[in-house]
Amino acid sequence: MKQERFQNLLKKEFKKVNEKNIKYTQEQAVASWVQYLNTIRFENLMNNLNKQDTNLDEAIASLDNTLNEINKLINSNRGGEKGIHGFIAEISEVGIGNAKENIKGKNSVYKWINDNGATDLVRNGINIQQKYYQKDLSLSAINEHLKKYPNFIKEGGKYQIPKNQYEKIQYLRSITEDEANKLATSDGTFSLKQWKKVNEFFKNGTIDINSVEPANLEYSEVQRNTINNTINNEKEKIKETDNEIRKKINEENKP
Repeated sequence: MKQERFQNLLKKEFKKVNEKNIKYTQEQAVASWVQYLNTIRFENLMNNLNKQDTNLDEAIASLDNTLNEINKLINSNRGGEKGIHGFIAEISEVGIGNAKENIKGKNSVYKWINDNGATDLVRNGINIQQKYYQKDLSLSAINEHLKKYPNFIKEGGKYQIPKNQYEKIQYLRSITEDEANKLATSDGTFSLKQWKKVNEFFKNGTIDINSVEPANLEYSEVQRNTINNTINNEKEKIKETDNEIRKKINEENKP
C-alpha cells in the first residue's frame, strides 16, 4: 500500500512538473512569436518610411525643377506680357501634377509637349489643351481651338481651364436663370449675361462639360509675379500629404 501511494504521489508530482514545463514552453513560443512579429513590423515600418523619404525627395525635386524652368521662361520673356502666363500654367501643371503622384510613390503622369500644336500636355495618354484666359471663363478660347482642330474632342482630347473658372462654370450651370438674376453683381463676379453664355455654350452640344476639366491652379496663381509663391505653397501641400502618409504608415505598423 505504501508503495502504491508513493507511486501515485510520484505520478501527481510528475504531472505538475510536466504541466509547468508545457506552460513554460508555450510561453516561450508565444514570446518568440511576438518578438518575430515585432521584428517584421519594425522592418516593414523602416522600409516604408525609407520609401516615403524617396517619394518626398522626388516630389520636391519635381517642383524645384518646375520653378527653374519657369524662371528661365520668365527671363526669356516667352509669349510676352500677355502670353507668358499661358506657358507658366503649362509647366506648372506638369510639375505639380507629377509631384502629387510622386509623393504617393507613383510614376509621373504628365508630359509637356511644347510644340505650339493642338496639344499642350499629355497625361496618361490623354491629350490636353490648356486655356488660361481672363475673359469669359476661357470659353471663347476653347471654341476657337476647336474650330482649328475639330477632331480634338472626338479623338479623346480634353480642355483644361483655371480651377476657379471651372468652379464658377459648374456653379452657373447648377442654378436657374431667376437665381442667376438675383445674384447679379456690379463688378461682374456673377451676372445674368455670364449665366446665359455659359449655359448656351454647353447647351448646343458642340462641347460637353465632360470635355472640360479644372487645372491644379487658378488664373491669378500662374502670373509671373505670383508663381514663386504658388510653387512654394504647393511644396507645403506636398509636405502635408507626406505627413498624412507617414501617419498612416505608423498606424498600420503598430505593435
